[in-house]
Amino acid sequence: SCLESARSIIRAWDAMHSQVKMAKGSLRLGVYASRTTYYIASAMERFRAEYPDVQLSVAGDTAQNLCDQLNSGEIDILCMMGPAITAMPDTEQLILSREYPSIMLPLTHPLAAREILSPKELKGEKFIMHSKRKSASMFEALTGIFTAAGVEPNVVDTEDDDAMIVMRVVSGEAIGLYPSDWRINMPASVREEPAGTVLIHLECDNAPFSRVAAWKTSNDNPARRAFTKILEEELAAAAGQD
Repeated sequence: SCLESARSIIRAWDAMHSQVKMAKGSLRLGVYASRTTYYIASAMERFRAEYPDVQLSVAGDTAQNLCDQLNSGEIDILCMMGPAITAMPDTEQLILSREYPSIMLPLTHPLAAREILSPKELKGEKFIMHSKRKSASMFEALTGIFTAAGVEPNVVDTEDDDAMIVMRVVSGEAIGLYPSDWRINMPASVREEPAGTVLIHLECDNAPFSRVAAWKTSNDNPARRAFTKILEEELAAAAGQD
């Protein structure tokens, strides 16, 4: 019918218009923490191959600054670990991985042979962790796991440098408290933990530090839609291989 023909023409025009916008458009990614790149690298590679004329740029900054940039529209997609991003309003999110917090102990620690530790078992321990400046939401979520269990965590100091945390743990000054450490999810036979330390799961009721990709619900950038579709496909393919 004439009506159906008209609708077909409109659909074709909309598709062509989107392709034209895509061909001349741009996509701005915000990425926090190097481990996050593990989950999006294949999607970025595919996107560059399939949309060579789209300008793809990547920004790195503190967690709070990246969240602010997502809210202001300076970046289209933000890939990072929660919980700050998972609590952000008016966003759509895709889970990249579900991760749990971990404790770093020196090899000589009496609890070093354990596979999982509860907050109550760590009562009285001295902790060193990443600072609020690096990510206030992660700091609060980590310490909140202890307070929810009725334990007040004794955080004696903070560091932004992972190497310094490791060295201070090895020295016996304190034990490390991490939002997540990807090495802990590897088989013990191939796991390469920082020298002189062991990583142990911290017991908690949920996975507050899942890595996610998030974008504003109002973001109608065709390049953003294309990238998230590719990312979904790549994550599904990776899950199928596990």
